[in-house]
Amino acid sequence: MKKTMYSLMFVLVLFSCKNDAKVEKEDQENKEIENVEHEHEAEPITLNEGKKWTVVPEMMNYIRKIEKTLAEFEHADRKDYVQLANDISEQLSELTSHCTMTGKAHDELHKWLVPFLELSDQLDQTEKTEEQKKIVKEMSSSFKTFNTYFE
Repeated sequence: MKKTMYSLMFVLVLFSCKNDAKVEKEDQENKEIENVEHEHEAEPITLNEGKKWTVVPEMMNYIRKIEKTLAEFEHADRKDYVQLANDISEQLSELTSHCTMTGKAHDELHKWLVPFLELSDQLDQTEKTEEQKKIVKEMSSSFKTFNTYFE
């Protein structure tokens, strides 16, 4: 159920953003989604002519909230991974529903966001504490990448 929700969230991210590309058919949309998923896995994030990409403030607020949630969780004495997964899922839902970015900045952000969504899905799926710790660490370290390429 949750995996389906994340798949739908991914599709929402791709198509709720104001995208200038024209889509001809539903079959073509599905092929493009699959291609984008594979592209994000293979393509590294690049800078904007040596500078960080600007993320619109509405979206940046949600990204910073997720980053703060992870930082607070890592310093908390009690670790409730289920609650953390729920909190991040809600915040990601808000982020994707407020996507207004377009163009190359949008594409580059998705190169960071898609793997982060996958980590969130993994955190939601696993019940093993050691695996949860590993995923949270990966999520937190992904913000090093985010902060290298985006502002």
